[in-house]
Amino acid sequence: MFVCPYLLKTSVQTESGMVLAKTLLDYLRTQKIVIPGMDVLERICAEAITLGTKRVYRALTSELSEGKKNSWIDFY
Repeated sequence: MFVCPYLLKTSVQTESGMVLAKTLLDYLRTQKIVIPGMDVLERICAEAITLGTKRVYRALTSELSEGKKNSWIDFY
């Protein structure tokens, strides 16, 4: 699925669906792209939240040793 890099930058900063939807709509309007249906917008924003969360977790755990990563995974 398509997630524009502009939206991905925002998804690292917030998990708010409304903020991401507004950001996506603003981007589509400035690029003069036809706005898709609500279900498509929702899926794009959901994917952006997932990818943004994964990036944050990766950044937080990148410096941890394997033992620490495994104990963190077991805890969570």
